[in-house]
Amino acid sequence: MRAVLPKSPRGDAIYAWFHFLATHRRTPGSRESGRLNDLLYHVRVDGDLLDPLRQFVTDKEYAKWYVSATAGERYTLKTLAILNRVEEVDRLRLTHFPCVVKPTHLSGEVLFVREDDGALDRERLKGWFGANLYRESSEQNYRWLRPRIMVEEYFDVSGAPVPDDYKIFCFRGEPRFIQVDSGRFTSHTRNLYDTSWRRLPCSIHYPAREEDDARPGPLARMLVIASRLAAPFDFMRVDLYVNGDDIRVGELTNCPEGAFGRLLPAACDERLGSLLLTGGRARKG
Repeated sequence: MRAVLPKSPRGDAIYAWFHFLATHRRTPGSRESGRLNDLLYHVRVDGDLLDPLRQFVTDKEYAKWYVSATAGERYTLKTLAILNRVEEVDRLRLTHFPCVVKPTHLSGEVLFVREDDGALDRERLKGWFGANLYRESSEQNYRWLRPRIMVEEYFDVSGAPVPDDYKIFCFRGEPRFIQVDSGRFTSHTRNLYDTSWRRLPCSIHYPAREEDDARPGPLARMLVIASRLAAPFDFMRVDLYVNGDDIRVGELTNCPEGAFGRLLPAACDERLGSLLLTGGRARKG
């Protein structure tokens, strides 16, 4: 479908409508329907993603500038190198380990380098320069991003191979609930909590774990940071890493799962939508 639809807001909206129907087995409701995925769908198709600030913070390097200016430089991960052209990949020499290598213009692509760069997949890095997430997903905020690759510090968390993510869903600048991702490259699971760290009986796209996550010590500060960063946007998810009392902002996510993340169980679409839109407790039932 993407191959035949025009690369335009109308073509992107048609693709999103059919993809939503195929994923959720229903047509999208209104922005105020009380369902999480309806809200995210309208963030995607109503022109929100064409907001220049949204496009700016979609770029992972520029997002650090925004975080530094809005919340403070101490909450950003240190950038070790930026590659602007594919020719620079073969000349890249890593000297700080462990470190993280990721494209600034894509989502989900990342390499963790732990000891040396001898095993670095340079062909994969070169492929990132030719990738355009807009062509793959029709998410408009990715369309005009310039391909670059960023090397940044690894925010070590007690020796964990990959740190847990704390993803704070914000509506009109107010944190509403928190998603905790674990085992992203092994057995990916997600637990959800309200802002008082009460467990929610829901998950998004990936199954929940039976055990609860420990309440992070700097939770109050995490919520303040998320609120500051999300303030200009009707909806924004702020993704954080936490190591003891230290906090770093990983990225800002405009439209989680592209509005195509299945809610587990399905009734949680309304549960989480109610929590997001009203700020109250999730609906029962």
